[in-house]
Amino acid sequence: LKRLDLLVESLAALPEECMVEWIHFGSGADMEKIEADIIERDHRDMTREISPLRQADDAVLVDTSDMSIAEVQERLLNICREKGCI
Repeated sequence: LKRLDLLVESLAALPEECMVEWIHFGSGADMEKIEADIIERDHRDMTREISPLRQADDAVLVDTSDMSIAEVQERLLNICREKGCI
């Protein structure tokens, strides 16, 4: 089994998605609060003493911020092909 990918989105893309989800489920949060929460959570996760969040040395970083679902799928398939996973 080969290690595969780490998917990320720009910080600017995340709050909009969160806002859409939160509104859909009936919560009225604002974008600035969501962005601040994401920044705080990521900082806490990356700086915790035990098992801090970080990219594995052999992981492939895929920034999906400006990609459609089809583009993400194609990129991941290409990576799998390059690594011999499929």
